[in-house]
Amino acid sequence: MIAFKNRDIISIKDFSRQDVEYILRIAKEMEHNKAKYKELLKGDVVTLVFFESSTRTRLSTYMAAQNLGATIQPFLYSDGTSAIKGETLSDTLMMLKKYGATVVAIRHPLEGSAQWAADVLDVPVVNCGDGAHEHPTQTLLDLYTINKEKGKLDGLSITFVGDLKYGRTVHSLVLAFTKFENVEFVFVSPNVLKLPSYIKEMLDEKKIVYTETEKLEEGVDSDVLYMTRIQEERFGDKAEYEHVRKAYSLKPEHLLNPNIKVMHPLPRNKRAIEIDPSVDALPQACYMGQAENGVYVRMALLGLVSGKLGDGEEYKPKVNVEGEFEFKEIKWKDRERKKGGYLVWEMESGTAVDHLKPNTATKIKDLLGLPENVTCTIGVNLPSGKQSYKDLLKIWGYQLNQEQMQKVALFSPNATINLISEDVLRKTKVVLPKVLTGMVVCDKPHCISNPKHYEFVPSKFMVDGERFICHYCGRKKVNGVL
Repeated sequence: MIAFKNRDIISIKDFSRQDVEYILRIAKEMEHNKAKYKELLKGDVVTLVFFESSTRTRLSTYMAAQNLGATIQPFLYSDGTSAIKGETLSDTLMMLKKYGATVVAIRHPLEGSAQWAADVLDVPVVNCGDGAHEHPTQTLLDLYTINKEKGKLDGLSITFVGDLKYGRTVHSLVLAFTKFENVEFVFVSPNVLKLPSYIKEMLDEKKIVYTETEKLEEGVDSDVLYMTRIQEERFGDKAEYEHVRKAYSLKPEHLLNPNIKVMHPLPRNKRAIEIDPSVDALPQACYMGQAENGVYVRMALLGLVSGKLGDGEEYKPKVNVEGEFEFKEIKWKDRERKKGGYLVWEMESGTAVDHLKPNTATKIKDLLGLPENVTCTIGVNLPSGKQSYKDLLKIWGYQLNQEQMQKVALFSPNATINLISEDVLRKTKVVLPKVLTGMVVCDKPHCISNPKHYEFVPSKFMVDGERFICHYCGRKKVNGVL
């Protein structure tokens, strides 16, 4: 059973191979039987929230909603909206929800904006592009196109050309193909526009074969050649853009392989055309059909998340369950008195934090947000039988709460906490939380949770071992450090 009702379409990472194949089957059915679904979303309101320029994504989503009989509520960022006056994204979204939105399709320049929209709203959200992060609906229509043209999604070689650093279509499609078997990649780009390291790390972890080159000629023997536009709007330095904007131009003489399929998310730049117009008439060119396929895939998605298609099963996202602290209680009379100990034996009440990493006690004390009148004793680089050297922190007359103990775990995952009262000592190992909210700041410049954007989005990181992964933009930190 595949549940899609009220499911958010935020990242291609959220979907299994089974999910993807199910969406593509529904899209194929809709392409061949459009009339059957002309009133599927009658009574629903599909709201288009577009803060960036768009032709194909906006119009194909509009046509998808119209083909299904939905009422369409367009919101386009312009001088005629309050967004230009500085309204936060969350205020805009809540207002649109009050006006009847039952599905929201959003495009926004900040990474993680679609995830924030999903967190704010209780209706399904469809990500139509969040900055340089992801573009899952484009990815699904790309997969649909490739499957239609090549008859399969396994065992393919795919070349990506152009802006691989900022190209969200590339990022999402590469991630999508990791769900399939025996896939190989060739990445063709100028050095300044190479694929982000986090994606290459993921490919290395999965042992997927890929090649990086600056030469277009080294990628024209693949099954699929995916061209992209060098995006001027992603460059802060216009001189740098001018240097690379004409890096690649695909011409008929590059396409000696009759079986290769040429794709492009469009638009192509008329000032630096990455696909020469003479390629359009060749049988290898399938980018115009690729654009058309967006209507069918987005029809399928709107139908599924509304619950009007599929088995109607409500989607239930996985919930991260916090780890539990396990305390060992030692009665006062049973406490062993250690000779020469640094720690808890002379304290009558408070908290003793032992086995901290060397040179971390002062930082952890500041992180805990203790009351100003609390007395602390700090030991730095003390000899330790367990770890050679350690720090310790004694907090007199004050016991840490669960959130504070989790903060200790961020910087010293092997620490021991002793909660001391007149009657009993409660001893426990720290437990790293599954989710960090408001503890670690994402300073990626274009993340919606970065405070400089004044969107008032609380930082949120998923914990994966020693890695913290931003809930919004996917930025990784290790022990709170980039």
